[in-house]
Amino acid sequence: MSLGFERAGFEVLAAFDFERRHVEAYQYNFHQTQVIKADIRDLTATNILEVCNTKQQIDVIFGGPPCQGFSVAGRGLVADERNSLLSEFARIVCEIRPKAFVIENVRGILAEKYRNILSQFHDTLATVGYRFIPTPWTLDAANYGVPQRRKRVFFVGVLENNKLPILPEPSIATHNNIVLPTVEDAISDLPELEEIEYLFNSDRYFGELGNPSLYSARLREPNLDLTEARKQKFSFAGLGGCSRTIHAEAIRQRFKSTLPGASEPISRFYKLDWKGLAPTLRAGTPSSHGQHMAARPIHPEEPRCITIREAARLHSFPDWFEFYPTKWYGFMQIGNSVPPLLAEAVAASLKSVL
Repeated sequence: MSLGFERAGFEVLAAFDFERRHVEAYQYNFHQTQVIKADIRDLTATNILEVCNTKQQIDVIFGGPPCQGFSVAGRGLVADERNSLLSEFARIVCEIRPKAFVIENVRGILAEKYRNILSQFHDTLATVGYRFIPTPWTLDAANYGVPQRRKRVFFVGVLENNKLPILPEPSIATHNNIVLPTVEDAISDLPELEEIEYLFNSDRYFGELGNPSLYSARLREPNLDLTEARKQKFSFAGLGGCSRTIHAEAIRQRFKSTLPGASEPISRFYKLDWKGLAPTLRAGTPSSHGQHMAARPIHPEEPRCITIREAARLHSFPDWFEFYPTKWYGFMQIGNSVPPLLAEAVAASLKSVL
């Protein structure tokens, strides 16, 4: 979300997250933003505005309260304690009173059983003068230039006399009835890993990349989104997120025999199709909720799961963007994030009316 809002012209002053490794990854990529490890339940407007260090009215507060409690892929429990963080988000907005707010979550949050939670959320904000887009936006990342089928809900509200934004205009491109960009556009220029032994012990690839598509060329562009602070910080030595996974030979054989666009029968892992889109990349669950790693797609050609960098490409992250190097946290950070191209579309729509 931060990268998308930056691209749309916002200056992100402060960020907050409860997980240390996510804070570390965020700080590495966003040097100009103050990032604090904190539980939102312990934060107040005073805490946040001190970190922001500005006397101007805040334009927007955006975020994504944990979605697993609302997810149809999970248990979807009304009593999940993470669901209460939606009301904490509302409390912070009421205390700071920005011109607007944006919340992203899974479509499951619109289920009937969560009506009371959403009603309380709306009532809290309405009492201090917030108006909402009439129907939450349900947006598919594939309609905004991301090679992934990923539908998410966005709640957008504005304070008092500010204008409500309109639905972001989709930017769908097709060729021969194929939606672009495809999996091939996103990752076909990345290295074939089967013969690169050192990537079992390192996440950084040192070598040439293949010929880029229009999509991957933009993600490889050295100056994309790079501020002077980032240029000074990053060494640009190698490409991160490329570590290999050790699969048993029996699993490799099952992956080989699975057709592109189908799911492997035992693991249920989806095998990517070069000419198709990726399925929704999911985050899994943290250690506090069972520590289950989400299923990762199988590479279209090689008998292995995709790497963190391949997942980042399928999510529209540029190559300079770094994730926590372990697969567990790297994939969780990607699966929990809003694809930057989709976030940019939402942010641009909001910026046009502020």
